[in-house]
Amino acid sequence: MSNEGAIEENSGLCAGCSGKAMTGQTCESVGCIRYSDRADSLTQVIEKFFTYHPPKNDQVARYTEIRDAGAELARVILKNTPGCADQSAAIRKVREAVMTSNAAIACHE
Repeated sequence: MSNEGAIEENSGLCAGCSGKAMTGQTCESVGCIRYSDRADSLTQVIEKFFTYHPPKNDQVARYTEIRDAGAELARVILKNTPGCADQSAAIRKVREAVMTSNAAIACHE
């Protein structure tokens, strides 16, 4: 499991930054203080994330592939786990992963 984007206590840097800081690469984790070092202002970042991005090129097919894989995983979870709060959380996290994956395509291409 990756800690990319997780904020390390007392540093304000995310776990993914430790190696990036040494190479001059920028961080893509909005919560990380290094993210604000980018040329984009936070206002521009907010505009980017809350603007409709119409699909282009092969994005619709990729959105569909990700959504279909998420639906299949959710069906497997439903079939193999008892109905409980953990089952609901697992399915909700699959949904979140699908949505975040599609946002990565929409917002970063």
